[in-house]
Parts: sequence; C-alpha cells; structure tokens
Amino acid sequence: MNKFDKIHDLVKLAKSVNANKDIINLCEIVNPSYFVSRYPDIEEKYNKKEVEEIINAAQGVLKWIKKELKL
Repeated sequence: MNKFDKIHDLVKLAKSVNANKDIINLCEIVNPSYFVSRYPDIEEKYNKKEVEEIINAAQGVLKWIKKELKL
C-alpha cells in the first residue's frame, strides 16, 4: 500500500497520485474552503453560487476517487 504525506492540500495530494489536470482544477476550487472550516480565525463569506461550485467540484473529485478505487 502506498503511503501519503499527512497534509490537507488537495492539490498536492492529487498531483502525488498523478491525477489529471481536470481533477487538479477541481481540487483547486475545493481547497480554500477547507482552511476556512479548519481555522476559525480565517473569516470568509461564500455566496450561494460559490457554495454550489465548491460542492460540485467536491462531488467531481469524489466521483473520480471512487472510479480510481473501483468502488
């Protein structure tokens, strides 16, 4: 089994498994929202359109992961 760095950067993780550019782009959309939820001193407001984009990107990444893991 491969070992992964213990990081929360989705872009770096995607690159470490040679994900295609489309998946890396989706990770770039999702990545910033993680930091806002993880660190309470970072304040960020999202509008409905931005939230929908983040959710759609996350769903795309999850779909790709399931396909790659053959789930």
